[in-house]
Amino acid sequence: MHHPTESQIEALHNATLDDAQAAEIRAHIDQCPDCAARLDSLRRVDDLVRAAATSTPDADYWKTLPDRVRSLSAQPSRTNISPNRVAGIAFWAIVEMAAALIIVCIASLLISFGNMNQQSAAKFQAAQIEDIGESPVATTQRTNINDLMN
Repeated sequence: MHHPTESQIEALHNATLDDAQAAEIRAHIDQCPDCAARLDSLRRVDDLVRAAATSTPDADYWKTLPDRVRSLSAQPSRTNISPNRVAGIAFWAIVEMAAALIIVCIASLLISFGNMNQQSAAKFQAAQIEDIGESPVATTQRTNINDLMN
């Protein structure tokens, strides 16, 4: 038999399998330490839940709770980060933001210069046409179109 699924092991643990399925899975678990460990972990979790559900705290538990909370909050945190580390992180974050801002500015300048160059080229071409006057080809084409229309 192949390894049973997690749901099959849970069903065996909860005794919801029919006898044939349960026998087959039990036979596998008897031979497979991994599957036996999975079933054992389900049993241990159930035992812990049952123990927690039936236990009641001592009378002193509630009286000493505020002191225990205060003592825990007075202890230094294990995740305490040194001020030098925070300063280093902040410094590099600022450097990265500045670099990103510079890249955005350069990109916008390149885009605007590209648009200016296109506009300048169009104005230059228009000025050249005005200086030269109408080309002979354009005059001939307009004459041919006028002849066709008449």
